[in-house]
Formats: sequence, C-alpha cells, structure tokens
Amino acid sequence: YALPGPLTDAPQAGVRQTAFYLQDQMRLGNWIVVAGLRRDRATTTLEGSEDETTYATTRRLGVLYAFPSGWSPYLSYSESFQPQAPRTVAGVTQRLEPLRGEQFEAGLKYEPAGSRFSASAAVYTLKEKNIVIDRGVSISQAGKTKNQGLELELKGRITPAFDIAAHYNYTDMDPTLEQLPKHQASVWGKYRFAIGGVTGFSAGAGVRYMDSFRDGPAPETPSVTLLDLMLAYETGPWRYALNINNATDKEY
Repeated sequence: YALPGPLTDAPQAGVRQTAFYLQDQMRLGNWIVVAGLRRDRATTTLEGSEDETTYATTRRLGVLYAFPSGWSPYLSYSESFQPQAPRTVAGVTQRLEPLRGEQFEAGLKYEPAGSRFSASAAVYTLKEKNIVIDRGVSISQAGKTKNQGLELELKGRITPAFDIAAHYNYTDMDPTLEQLPKHQASVWGKYRFAIGGVTGFSAGAGVRYMDSFRDGPAPETPSVTLLDLMLAYETGPWRYALNINNATDKEY
C-alpha cells in the first residue's frame, strides 16, 4: 500500500531580470561628481499562471569635495529596485511586489596624503517599500518604512607589519520591521610576519559587539561580544586562509 503524496506542492517560481545602466564620474578641480541612470526589466514566473513583467528606472548622484588637507565631505542620493520571487508559506504561494528604496547620505572622509591612517563618518536615511516580513506561518509586505543610521570607521597601519581597523554602527530601525541591534562595533588587528625567511604569513584577531535587541514577540536577545581569529598565507596571486568566527563558541 502506497501512502498518498502531499496534498499540495509548492509551484516553481523565479525571477528573470535584465538591466542596463549608464554612469559617469567627473572631476572638476577639487569636485568629484558621480551620476548614474539604470533601467530594469524584471519578469516574475509562477508555475500555473501568467508571467508578470515590471519596469523600473533608478537614479544615482553623488558629490564630493576633496580639500588638499585630506578632508572630503560628500552628499549622495540613490534609488534601488529589487524584484522578489513568489514564496510559499504554509501551503500558500504569494506573489510579491518588487522592493523599492531611496537613500540619502552625508559623510566626511579624512585621508591625508602620505598618512598611514584614514577615517570616515556618515549619516543616512533609507526609505523602502514592500519589504517582506516572513513570520513562518504567513508572509506580508510592509508599506513605507524608514531607517536611519550612523557609521564610523577608522583604518590605519600602526607599524609596517601591524594594521588595525575599527568600526561602529548605530541603526534606528523602523518599528514595523524585525529589530536589529541599535549598536554594533568591531575592532580588528592583523600582523604580518615571516617563517624561516618565507614572507607572506599573517595572523589576525578581533572582537565584535552587538547590543541587546528584540525580534518580534521573542524574548530579548542579550548583548554579546564575539572573538574572531584568522591565519593566512599569501603567495603571488593566491591567498590561503583559516578563519574562525566566534572562537570561544559563545551561545547567544
């Protein structure tokens, strides 16, 4: 006796996307301008129904002024378009509207000539529409959402053999979206060395910090600090590396 198969099968679904874009980067004295235009054609396929085709035109514009001292303030605006394939949850297949977004960003970079250090700071506002919210038993798409954030970064070479990088990120997430940590930070160091006269070896270590946060109705996820390690060897065009994330096997 053969048991019956499932009552419903998830239909095959997918997305075909083609696009072309034009982009130009211009330098006029100390001014640097980047402008771009992109045209997308996306076709969503779903077994048993007709294909749906969507067109979109997105724009990009950035302006930066490079002071001789190494300071470079900038402003940028960009739009995004991302088609989303139909999904099946709890036996129900649902078509999804494309994800659309626009981002405003203002920042300041510092990289003086001849210096071994560079730094940057940026604030941004990201507005999106049609983000997918998957709760396991149902799928929905959010209306207009707005996220804001701050990013700080510092990179430098302490000695000819030792590099360091530090990063901090603050995110003010839209309340309708799944929550992420408001505060995230990391510090990473890499040391280059030789063994038996053979150069190309390096070892690295770093820590990552995530603030506590809530994810829907789930209990609060406590803050956590994780340790990462790396050992690598480079020769010619090849790089071999062993990366260990969360080296202490911390549960969180």
